[in-house]
Amino acid sequence: MHNFKKIIIGAIASPVRPLLILVGFLLVGYIGLLATVMTYGVLQMQSAEAMRDMSAKVATLDAEYFSTISTINKTDLSAQDFVKPISVAYVEGTQTAVSMRTQ
Repeated sequence: MHNFKKIIIGAIASPVRPLLILVGFLLVGYIGLLATVMTYGVLQMQSAEAMRDMSAKVATLDAEYFSTISTINKTDLSAQDFVKPISVAYVEGTQTAVSMRTQ
């Protein structure tokens, strides 16, 4: 029995051993690449889902914005005692332009 172990160990110590080590390294590399690809796929799916969610939120805000603008445009300002200004003058300065409405 003891001689059998020496024969097996001797056979593994032959030129087959470097090939077994190479196959081991290649297998570990393959598993690492597979894990990397799977992680990339998950991240891509999460980012696509986040984009869809964000697009839905933007669409909701757009609808709310246009509804508010529509309400403002339909408002009869003269019925609420608002009058159009007679003239509009712009003041120039170092700051942004300011509108001075006069009646």
